[in-house]
Amino acid sequence: MDRQFCIKVAAVGVPVLLVLAACAGSPAAEPEHRVEVSEHQSDFHQTRTKTSWSFQTVRDAHGHHWPSGMTVSAHAEQHVVDGSRSQWLEFRADELLPGDDLEAAFTLAAENQRWLSADCTWAQLSVDGHPLALEVAGLRVAAYGDRERMPVPATDVAGHPLEQRVGRLPPERIVLSTQVRVRPDQAQFQQLASAASVEYDLCGMTGRMRPAEVDGLRQVYEWAD
Repeated sequence: MDRQFCIKVAAVGVPVLLVLAACAGSPAAEPEHRVEVSEHQSDFHQTRTKTSWSFQTVRDAHGHHWPSGMTVSAHAEQHVVDGSRSQWLEFRADELLPGDDLEAAFTLAAENQRWLSADCTWAQLSVDGHPLALEVAGLRVAAYGDRERMPVPATDVAGHPLEQRVGRLPPERIVLSTQVRVRPDQAQFQQLASAASVEYDLCGMTGRMRPAEVDGLRQVYEWAD
């Protein structure tokens, strides 16, 4: 998350001290980015999925890669029984906080969840210069720390891959992650997959999809098409 996002969220009524706490924790480091595309089949749920997960990280002096910044991921799911399909995009903003107070980070996440749920209802995209508005289908603000301090996960629920990554890191930092999902229909998904440029503006978060993110989305679309 960059400084622009910190200023924008402060303007929509979030308690200033909480915003400053979130914005002050990011180290000055050159970010690294990668996209991981994977497939999965669940015999229990009778589904096949393909996901393009996007991660931006900064590396500390000890070589640890900490999630930080804006990313866009894509996912498609097909039900084996009836052949029905669904897909989503996840716009994610990851911010580093000091690691010494996990409970305060949980409180901050809950506070941001409340005000964002009331105000964040649409994603405004520009696809090759053409406007595309997508309704927000899901929003979550979560604080992730090392595995030993986090609540025991439910055994029948797969955690967010970001939680799994942060869980393997030392307790020096906490990642505050804002995750906004939209569900484009098939025609909109095709439009996004064939785009040369996708810009977005939602909930005070603005950015442009990286070429690797667009390519990951394209792979997901072609798999589901």
